[in-house]
Amino acid sequence: LVEKYFGGMKRFDVIKAPGVVEHQESPAVMLKHKKTEQVHVALGVRTVPLEHEDRYVFDVLASVMGGGMSSRLFHEVREKRGLAYYVRTNSDNYVDAGTLVSSAGLEVSRAKEAIKVIVEESRKMSEKGNITADELNRGKELMKGHLVLDLEDSRSVATFYGQQELLESKVENPQEVLKKIDTVSMEDIERITAKYLKEPLNLAVIGNFEDRQEFEDLLK
Repeated sequence: LVEKYFGGMKRFDVIKAPGVVEHQESPAVMLKHKKTEQVHVALGVRTVPLEHEDRYVFDVLASVMGGGMSSRLFHEVREKRGLAYYVRTNSDNYVDAGTLVSSAGLEVSRAKEAIKVIVEESRKMSEKGNITADELNRGKELMKGHLVLDLEDSRSVATFYGQQELLESKVENPQEVLKKIDTVSMEDIERITAKYLKEPLNLAVIGNFEDRQEFEDLLK
């Protein structure tokens, strides 16, 4: 069908962005001054590209960290301390790079306290034995449940297969993806957290603040 309807189009070379070069040696902060009622923050590290073997390990880690109401950050930041309106973690993978980012909407007066807690929890998860088997299993089941529900929508099915066809070397079906999620082990999680969550952190802040240094101090 693609050949039938699009085969006659003129082919052309695609302009590609320059490849990502990793050379970060210290934490970085981007502060956007804006008078808002909430402070919005994103804290993260660089990870792996789309076809890396650890892609699904990072997806499971994101689920454990901030993928739902039973996740680590939701419990520690929102439920236990009441520091965030929302808090979540996402793993995103691009052709040549990836990110693991925790984002949150915070009350202005408690923003720095909340960022400190998010940083501390991220550091804790880099320590061997800090994540429990129960957390790992819940994270995997949440991921699988979301995938199955998403694929009941035709737009999501198109995205699921279309992205793989355009950007990846192999197209996998949902059963293959579910199997890869299931095979993620505690050893896999501990291996990537020890490596990547100890890397220099990056923090982006949108809020009514002028001094970037005070946020840089929170990442040390």
